[in-house]
Amino acid sequence: MAPAPVDTQSQASDETETRSIALCPDQAQWLSARCNLTEDSPSDVDEKAINLLQLSDAAQRMIEVANRESPQVKRQIFLVVRCYRCLQHTRGGDKYNYEVALPAQQWKWLEVVRNRSNHATIGKTIRIMVDFYKPLCDRDAKVESAIFGPMRQQLEASTSEAEESSSSSSASSSDVEADGSPKNPKNPENFQQSGGRKEEQEEQQQQQQNEEQQHEAKGPHPSEKKKKQEEEAAGEVRDSKKEISEQKTVDKPVEEQQFSRAAALREVALAMGLAAASAAVVVMLRRRREA
Repeated sequence: MAPAPVDTQSQASDETETRSIALCPDQAQWLSARCNLTEDSPSDVDEKAINLLQLSDAAQRMIEVANRESPQVKRQIFLVVRCYRCLQHTRGGDKYNYEVALPAQQWKWLEVVRNRSNHATIGKTIRIMVDFYKPLCDRDAKVESAIFGPMRQQLEASTSEAEESSSSSSASSSDVEADGSPKNPKNPENFQQSGGRKEEQEEQQQQQQNEEQQHEAKGPHPSEKKKKQEEEAAGEVRDSKKEISEQKTVDKPVEEQQFSRAAALREVALAMGLAAASAAVVVMLRRRREA
């Protein structure tokens, strides 16, 4: 029966616990090399060198992946016997003790797996996991990257943050004397830290106020007077143009009324002329009839 998955978020929050675990040298070397492996140059990694901190990081990542496997895969990992390490003089190969640091929650999970799988020790459980994942990663780089790639990215990010923090702290300490005073007050960063920038701003504001007061006391500059006179003259011209346009607007309706009256008179005269002509025709026809 496969063990139930453990919450990996709680694993990260637990304090680490270090135990002495028996591993084969090639297993310890392989785990330690997972932290230094790169996709560009996987052959450049020295797998014979063993770093206990890197070994612990890789073991923690491997246990996290195994914990997320399905029950069928967990049975394949922990219950299938793989005896290709067994030799005539020793069972499972030569082993040496290595200090492995893991979160307390992972140690508990390993103990549950050991009991359910009838393993002799937790070291046996970890060796079985290595024997399962190592051939898969050695055969396929994509599998190796999927398992240990996130761990390497997290380690690189942590290293970058540590370097940036160290560089910033060293830069700030180099700008301060032993007594806490800034080395170079003219430097903007040091000047801001010492409070000198605030004093400089206050001096500039005070100087600007003094200049404005002196300018008001002296009166306007001749050029400013001339400019003001030109603006007043331009305003008078605009006002006069406006009055002329308004006068034209007022006179326009009068002209239109006169034109319409003349047109009406012409129409009346035309009508009267037509009436007189028609009357003359009637008189002429009447005379012809009488004749």
